[in-house]
Amino acid sequence: MSLVSDANPGIGVPASIVKKSINLDVLEKIENDLDIEDIVSILFLMVCDYKNAFSKIYQLYRKAKKDGTCVISEIVKDNEENWEDKFLESICVCNNRKVIKKLGLCLKDLETRYLPKNRFFKQTLNPIAKCLYVLCESLTTEETKMLLRLVKEDKVKYEPTLDDVDQLELHLLYWMNIEYISILSEKRGNLKNLLKHLKTFDDIELITVDLAKYDEQHHSYSSSTDTSEKTTFSIQNFNKSNLIEIENNDKSIRQIKKGLCVIINEMYFHGSQYETRYGTNADSDKLSKTFKGFGFAVHIFENLKKNEMLSKIRNLSKLFGSDYDCIFVCILSHGYKGGIITSDEAEVSIESIENAFCCSEFTEIIKIVIIQACQGKAVGKVAVNENSLVTDGLDDLVPADITARKNFCIFMSTLQGYVSMRDKLRGSWFIQEFCDILQQKERKVTFFNSVLKVMQVVQNKRGIMRDELVSQLPELRMLRLDTDFELPQYTGH
Repeated sequence: MSLVSDANPGIGVPASIVKKSINLDVLEKIENDLDIEDIVSILFLMVCDYKNAFSKIYQLYRKAKKDGTCVISEIVKDNEENWEDKFLESICVCNNRKVIKKLGLCLKDLETRYLPKNRFFKQTLNPIAKCLYVLCESLTTEETKMLLRLVKEDKVKYEPTLDDVDQLELHLLYWMNIEYISILSEKRGNLKNLLKHLKTFDDIELITVDLAKYDEQHHSYSSSTDTSEKTTFSIQNFNKSNLIEIENNDKSIRQIKKGLCVIINEMYFHGSQYETRYGTNADSDKLSKTFKGFGFAVHIFENLKKNEMLSKIRNLSKLFGSDYDCIFVCILSHGYKGGIITSDEAEVSIESIENAFCCSEFTEIIKIVIIQACQGKAVGKVAVNENSLVTDGLDDLVPADITARKNFCIFMSTLQGYVSMRDKLRGSWFIQEFCDILQQKERKVTFFNSVLKVMQVVQNKRGIMRDELVSQLPELRMLRLDTDFELPQYTGH
């Protein structure tokens, strides 16, 4: 079995000369093209003296917002040790393809040099800072605001000018400045004040666990935290009691009589960054057969560009009407953390897909997005030997009434930050198992029950990729369904 991932394979310059591509003059030119938010994220990862970094970075941040002046260059001129490696590793961690391309480099070369094993491999940057950066990227705008409110409720003396600053990295630097939290070394920090608030948020358990490992009091934190009580939908803490309650209450299960399935199959990419996704047609064919077996209308779009993809999703009601009980949109492509890649090698965020799909015409219709794509570079490693594998590695917002976003969820092939496995002949682990489980003929299947079974089956799969035994963990995200639902009896052959 030949396995790959739907992440950027990359071809480029040797790792031995990567560092030579950057100097102060180049840095200043690059910085002129960076957003101030990107600049702050990079600096957050680069600095060493976290206790005293806030004051200077914040002053330069305000000046740059007003006058467009350089920030990173000014920090680097203060003799930031080994800044070239720190900068290059930072843009690698941030997955800043624009800067990498301007430097004439390849993402894979940087990853080989700076992230040879996984996202938190010890290199030049502080691993606690990396974890905190991932936290910043994982929280939504509303969640960030909630975290800031929780911290202020601790009677923390707050800098008034920070009230209008949304970027969490600046607040983290301020918390370190006033010793609300601390990074004491590469392996040790005082993070208990932050950790107690992170228990409030769903879907960040993995980040919280990573941070707790560095906290001086993480043992007491771990023992007092029961992650099984969290309402998350990874396989290790899927809420089985709720699932059983739904299954035992037939009145709460919605019966699907008429459905639509739209498959967006991205196999070929117009550029040099992404490889052809061999095996994806096996997934597309299996999905088509499965949903036709349920009596759904099935439509397939192939190799769509960014504007085409969002336009198709946004105009589903015009293209196919809105007289359905349920609509599945299945997207098969390469991906990055928080989104997918289109055939023109453009990035489309999951948020953009949601905005396009959740229109007022579909308010009462169950809307499910199935995504087979990588969501990062980390590989879920385990410890034995089996098959040989590979991985599946638009931000135009559409105004929408919040009621249009109900009856919606996304089922993804992998966790945020991780790759997704695809066999070049047989298709992906996730899509193949998803279809096999839906096709059970002995009885009708409910969606939640199918999701749980897919998670259980996929997480137990093993394969070899780059001499490592790997595994994969699907994830149910953005669950806003009013109830479980049951598909018609499968009649396919």
